[in-house]
Amino acid sequence: MTRLFILGLAYIIVNPACRPRTSQIHFKRSDTLQSEGLNFDTSKIAIFNLSAEEWLSKRFDDTKPFNLTDADLKTIDAVFIKCLIENNIDTGHFHYKRQYVPFIDKAGHKKVWINCFCSDFNDDIAYWRKSIVLVSDGGSCFFNVIIDIMDNSFSNFSVNAVA
Repeated sequence: MTRLFILGLAYIIVNPACRPRTSQIHFKRSDTLQSEGLNFDTSKIAIFNLSAEEWLSKRFDDTKPFNLTDADLKTIDAVFIKCLIENNIDTGHFHYKRQYVPFIDKAGHKKVWINCFCSDFNDDIAYWRKSIVLVSDGGSCFFNVIIDIMDNSFSNFSVNAVA
């Protein structure tokens, strides 16, 4: 009886189908980061070049990469907080990690796509500084937005669905 119990327990632990369902996280390896010489909180923000991930170039078609400046980062922070407030995201307990991908659109506007996720969601996200984190589901713990640095505006605010 004890052997059967141990065998059953081992099966549940080892078999992924028996584990509780969690959001699926995908990582893409990237070595091309742009952050040298900038003043920002590296414990919360990672900056990626548009060419860091092949799918980014396709998503942001007809765009060009550019390097952020400290002035750009200040503008991004101000517009980002405005975005959070307007979309009822709790800024009092701001605990999101952010991934920035700066680009210039076909109209010549400097923009940055910001990918956000809760810092305590999953230990697997430790690689967030090297790879764009893509998550299926996750709810308000995962969202992204595009900030127009030149217009001090935001667009394409999108929160993940809940499974």
